[in-house]
Amino acid sequence: MKRFQKLILAVAALTFVFLLWRIDPKAVWGHLAQVGWGMILILAQEVVAQWLNTIGWRYAFARQSCKAYSFWNLLKLRIVGDGVNYLTPSATIAGEFIRAASLDDSQSAEVRYGSVVVAKFTQSLAQALFVLLGLFFIIATASPVARSYPQLVRGCALTLLAVLGGLSVVGFAAWKRLFPKDAPGGPAAGRDRFSGWLTAMGDIPRQCLGFCVYDTGRFAASTGFFMLGYAWVAFEAYWICRFLGIQATIQTAMVIEVLSNLIDGMTFIVPAKVGTQEGGKIFIFLGLGLPASAGLAFGIVRHIREVIWAAAGLLLGALPKAVRTVGRIPSTPCATASGGPSR
Repeated sequence: MKRFQKLILAVAALTFVFLLWRIDPKAVWGHLAQVGWGMILILAQEVVAQWLNTIGWRYAFARQSCKAYSFWNLLKLRIVGDGVNYLTPSATIAGEFIRAASLDDSQSAEVRYGSVVVAKFTQSLAQALFVLLGLFFIIATASPVARSYPQLVRGCALTLLAVLGGLSVVGFAAWKRLFPKDAPGGPAAGRDRFSGWLTAMGDIPRQCLGFCVYDTGRFAASTGFFMLGYAWVAFEAYWICRFLGIQATIQTAMVIEVLSNLIDGMTFIVPAKVGTQEGGKIFIFLGLGLPASAGLAFGIVRHIREVIWAAAGLLLGALPKAVRTVGRIPSTPCATASGGPSR
């Protein structure tokens, strides 16, 4: 497996070098030089996305457990976990274990690990919905039919939303009927009556299933806030385009972000998105009729933001350990008074 990971990283690095060599470096640098102090704003705005994602994780806790951990602690662990996921070839899984293991034991392991599992599921669901709705938006706004018959397209969109809403209501009712809360023996008995195989999987799968069935409001809120986090990054795409000197609209920024999420989902195995970030942006920009040099510059700026935030996450995770280590080192006067450093 390590050889496979090294091969992926080597191919990705070669791809990045090839892109730098193939595309006019002067044109790329011309775009990057226009960013200037705007890089500070690009770095700072990520706080909003982290804030929304932290709220999404907070809603992944059951109602009786959500106040056990402070928002700031969850925010810190979100940043730490994202840093680990970004910089390690773990398919965005290692950071989830770090988050769960870093929570104090004021709650049971089932609660801690269950919240991370639910948050991972709702975030993945939110990304899938964001991409699907975004692709529908792209098709609806880019096709000749949409430009010729805008009212027809709006009608179809409203019909689709109505159908999805109706299916959601029917699905919710079906879940309630399949998993009756007042079943003999309690909710767990009701679940086991329908899904006996869950018994062998332990308490965490039960808890996650119970959360999806009985805490549907919090489940929907968690998914919704993660979707807002993905939508906010589209505003980042808009600002990056503006700083690079690209006259992009909000619609263009949305297209860039939707397709970026699609590409990132297919190349999640590549650590730090080496090569895939820049290559994906070049592909998207060419599809939009924008210069490849602008796409490469966009990918580099996005990469800088991601690497800096990932490094900040690793620093936040390592700092408490460093402080505890320093606290165990005896001071010089004490060591001298005792005849030398202790062994």
